[in-house]
Parts: sequence; structure tokens; C-alpha cells
Amino acid sequence: MLIDYNSLGGTAPPATDVVVVGSGAAGFSMATELARFGLTVLIVEAGNFSNDRKILADDFQTDVVKNHAEGHLYRRRMVGGTTTVWGGRCIPYEQSDFQDLSAGDGARWPIKYDEVQPFILPAMTWLQAGDSNFYAEQALPNRPRQMVPSDDNSVSLDEIERFSLPTNSWRSHGQALVRGKNVHLLYNCMVVELVGNHANEASYDIRVATPDGKSQNIKCPILVLATGGLETPRLLLASRSNRPQGVGNEADLVGRFFMTHVIADLGQLKVYNKKLVALNYENAKDGAYVRRLIKVAPEKRKELNLMNLIARPAMPNFADPKHESAVLSLAFLAKRFVIQEYRDRIIQEYAGSQVGLAPHFANIIKSTPSLATFGVDWIFRRILASRKLPALFLDGAASYPLQIIGEQAPLRRSRISLSDKKDRYGVPRINIDWQTCSDDAISMDLSMRTIERSLSNNKIARIELSELEYENLPNMLVPQGGHHIGTARMANSPADGVTDQWGKVWGSSNLYIAGSAVFPRSGVANPTLMIVAMTLRTAQHIKNNKYNK
Repeated sequence: MLIDYNSLGGTAPPATDVVVVGSGAAGFSMATELARFGLTVLIVEAGNFSNDRKILADDFQTDVVKNHAEGHLYRRRMVGGTTTVWGGRCIPYEQSDFQDLSAGDGARWPIKYDEVQPFILPAMTWLQAGDSNFYAEQALPNRPRQMVPSDDNSVSLDEIERFSLPTNSWRSHGQALVRGKNVHLLYNCMVVELVGNHANEASYDIRVATPDGKSQNIKCPILVLATGGLETPRLLLASRSNRPQGVGNEADLVGRFFMTHVIADLGQLKVYNKKLVALNYENAKDGAYVRRLIKVAPEKRKELNLMNLIARPAMPNFADPKHESAVLSLAFLAKRFVIQEYRDRIIQEYAGSQVGLAPHFANIIKSTPSLATFGVDWIFRRILASRKLPALFLDGAASYPLQIIGEQAPLRRSRISLSDKKDRYGVPRINIDWQTCSDDAISMDLSMRTIERSLSNNKIARIELSELEYENLPNMLVPQGGHHIGTARMANSPADGVTDQWGKVWGSSNLYIAGSAVFPRSGVANPTLMIVAMTLRTAQHIKNNKYNK
């Protein structure tokens, strides 16, 4: 059932077994699994079915201490959450990502990889991203195994990333869920605080409110916060009616250890034999798009005590007409139709440039016939197809810039805190103080030197970085603005984390957190796949506890 909160007029929504706050990947996957187990679920969503940029910018306005993206970017307050703009990239955490980490202030998972691994295939199925095989030899049996043929076992060139349709959680799952009897979606309903249940102080209900100050409490037999890595600590810290320091914050850990991924554009992949490299997107045998990655092999990472890292060949700077590509020039001119988060990246190097638009038009005019052929292919594979080509990539170049994505070391001082300012609902806004340390740059430096060295004698393709790039690396690291990780991390004890191994907030009897906020390590993977896998695991735990009492 769909329910507009504004239509309730102060009456209570339907009573259910579980209340889930948030309707993104975590919220809808949690509801899907709980409904499958026979539990009834109320999903509470602050937004509706559209994205109002002005309201979003106001609701998520933040004070950013350093160079992290503004808080309203890479986020959506609407049914479906950020899955409405998700690119569909699916990469699993690997066994080494669950091992203890000494970098930064350190991290320790309270669970092992083997406890999450059974949920990866169900998560892939839910995300519509194909099977859970992440090696080219099995996914692409009749294609080259490695991106670049190599016998050096210190580098991994055959691991792949998979891509969802991409899947919008509302369109793919939510619509069917709310047509059933077990799931209700309450939208236009802003949760402003978690309030202690008077009969049980360890149990929490939610207080919801409208901008004009009207509010009411909704009872929650079981409560799951699936509100993302920024909104989750905000809500916990702002819930001070019963807990002056905020809910789950007895050890002053809520909002701390804020991580994303550190990225840098540096180095080149030089190609000497274009026929023997496999750089582009391809369809796996199950139909999903996949692409090979460049990584340091797990054994080598362990030997050198490195954090995880991925390198991908990228396209030349769209804004520089010297690429002489009609397709790239057209993409640059069409930047105004790209969502802001990605538009900014396309044009960032254009700012301050003296190059006008004329050279881009010249590129287009010179190659109009080939551009028309490309356009037809793009329309069919990117716009009309249900399973969409993930992104633009052109084969055949002699050199490709590299995009490097590195794991970030967890730091206690890297944090989300409450601001003195409040939003239109009266909830404190947040301050984002994203911090890095020398371990981030050192690990990326050693990783790239290892990869460069492993391909130094390769006659098909090599990676080249200058010493100047290595020297400037600490100043080149920027955050991946859309991955918000670690702000309510799980741990073996309340002294070390906010939740237990199931995502249940320490000291509570009914409050769970679903999402990357509970991850003690960032890994290097886009977190969506692991968010869903971990959420399905928590859902099973909730079901077991519900029926075994």
C-alpha cells in the first residue's frame, strides 16, 4: 500500500512487524527479504517520487571543512534513494577486505568474509547484475582472460566488475512490494528523531514531523535505519530526548571514522598492440556488462602491507579538443544534460582554459559520418536498452589516462558532526570533516609502483608514471563524493563500535542499521553490492530472532 503522510491527518499508519527508514538499496532490499519471510514492513521515506534540486540542496546543506563534496551531491531524498541515479557498478569485497587493518587508526571486522559470502549471489540477483563470478575466465569464456596478457603474478588483470541494469530499487522491486499485503510505503514523511519507548528505554520508536512543526510518534516493534552514511549519524546524534549525547553514542563513536574512497587521475596505459588488450565493456555469458580491472594481487598486497586499489583506463579529458574525437567533443558540449555530480567532473579541467568551443565543433564537423554511426549504436545500447551500456569508452587509442581508486584508512578524527544550524524540520544540519593521512598516499604510491614494475617489460601494454606524479601524489588525492562509509561501524564491543555484528545498535533492543555506515573498512569497491549483501544477512537475523523468541 502507498500512503502519503499528508493524507493521514495525524492518524497512525498501519502497524507492522518492522519499520524501515529509507527506501534506497538497503531499505528496499531489507523490505523485500522481510516480506519474503512473512513479516509485515512499513517503509518510511522523507521524499516522494520526484527530485526537487532546490529542496534537496536546502535539506542536505552542510558545512564542509575540507575538500569533500557538498552534502547534497550524490544523494537523493526520494523514493528509491540514490538508486535512482546509481551507475550500476557491482564489485564485491574480497577476503582480504575483512582482515584487520593497521593503517590509520586501524579497523577490525567482528565478522569474517565467509559469513557474508553466501549473501553475495542473492544480492547480485536482487540488483539484476548477473551471477557472482568476478573473473573473466568464467564470465567471458571465449574472450581474453586478462586486460593485458602477463605472466607476472604480482598483478591481477583478470578480475572484473559487473554492472546492474542499473536497477532503480523502486521501479524494480518497490512497486511490486507495495501491491502485496506485507509492505506499506509511507512517503513525504520526515523522521526527525528516535525516541525511547517509555515501557522499554532500550527500545526506540520514531518521531516524524512536517515543516510547519506538527509531529507524531510511530511505534516500532523493530526499527531499521537505512538512511545512508551521512543521514544515519545525523539522526542518531540528533536524537537527544532520551540520550543527551545521541543514540548509540556512549563511546563518542557515532559519525567518526568517516571514509569514502580516495581517487587520483595519474599515469598512462601505453598500448603497443591494440588487438591483444581488452579494455572495453563486454557482455558476460549471463548478459550483464562487465569490465576488467587492474589490481595488485592479494598475496602481493599482504606481503607489502598495502590497502586495496583499483586502476581503470579512462577516456582523455573531454574538455581538451586536442583529443580530436568527435564523440568526446560532442560529450563535452552535451555536458549540460548530465547530472551535476558527473557534469562537474567532465568540465573541471576546462575551468580557466583559454580554449573556446570552436575546436570542439571542428572535431564534430570533420567526423560527422562516424559520429552518426556511433550515435545510432549509443541510442540502442545506452538509451533504449533495458540493460544499459555503463559508460562511454572508445577503443583503439595508443594511450589512456588512468583513474586510480584507493581504499581509505579509517581515522577517528575524520567525522560527521552536528551543526548549530537547523533544516526546515528543525533537525540540526551536519558538518563534514573528511580527513586523510599519509597511509593513503603511501599505499597508493607502492601499489602503483608495483603495477608499473610488473608491466615494465610487457611488449603489449605498459603503465607509465613520472616521478613528479609520484612526488605530487599526496596532493592529488580527492574523495569519491558518493561513497559514505564507516560512520556507525560494527565491532565486537560497544567500546569499539556503534553496532554489533548484525548491525544492531549496542544497548538497544530493537534498533538496527543497514548500509555502509556499519562497514569498519572502506575496501575499494563501490559499496552498493555489499550494502545489499549485508542487509540480506541482517534481515535473516531479524527473521530468526522474531520467530525464535
